[in-house]
Parts: sequence; C-alpha cells; structure tokens
Amino acid sequence: MKVFSILILSAIVLSSCSSSESGGKTAQADTLPQIAIAVTEKNCDKMDLTVNSGKNLFVITNKSTQNLVEWEIIEGVKVVEEAENLAPGFVKKVKANLKPGEYGMICGRKSSPRGKLTVK
Repeated sequence: MKVFSILILSAIVLSSCSSSESGGKTAQADTLPQIAIAVTEKNCDKMDLTVNSGKNLFVITNKSTQNLVEWEIIEGVKVVEEAENLAPGFVKKVKANLKPGEYGMICGRKSSPRGKLTVK
C-alpha cells in the first residue's frame, strides 16, 4: 500500500510541476507584442514595418501555394532572427529581442526584394 501511495503522490507532484512550467511560458508568450506577417515566394505583405524595441513575437505564415519560403531579420549581412523552409500554409512564431535601429527583412527568397524593419 505504501508503494502505491508513493506512486500516486509522485504522479501528482510531477503533473503539477509540468503544468505550472508550461503555463508560465504560455502566459509570457501571450504578453509579447505579436506581429503577423504573410510571406509568399515574391514578398511579405508588410514590406515596411515599425515595431517597438525589446521583445516581439513575429507570427510568420507561408501564403505561397507551392513553394518553400523564408523570412529573416538582417543587420547588414548578419542574420538576427529567421524562419526558414516554411512549407505552404505553415506558421512559425519567431521571438526577437531587438535594439532600436533599422534592419532589413528577407521575404520569400534571398533574391526577392528586401523589406525594411524599423525598431524604435
């Protein structure tokens, strides 16, 4: 009987620990400013974007019907954050902690026109 009681108690403790951890992460993600961006192989729906400095959550959706796409925040030639190889219809959330300044955005393919991201 003692072993059974210990197993049940262990399961309850583990269950409560895991649910509080995931709850904390979800609550934290929900408080971040969210910026939705639709990407095709040719461009983004927002090619000139302004956000506040600090932590932001970019929600990237591939709106292409048949091509893999990517979305990147770049500073010069350095990739700051990215979402690569997004299949059609796929959504990826990218967290970025950005300092004030101007950044480029790659929207679709490396050869596609670049967008502008201003962080104030």
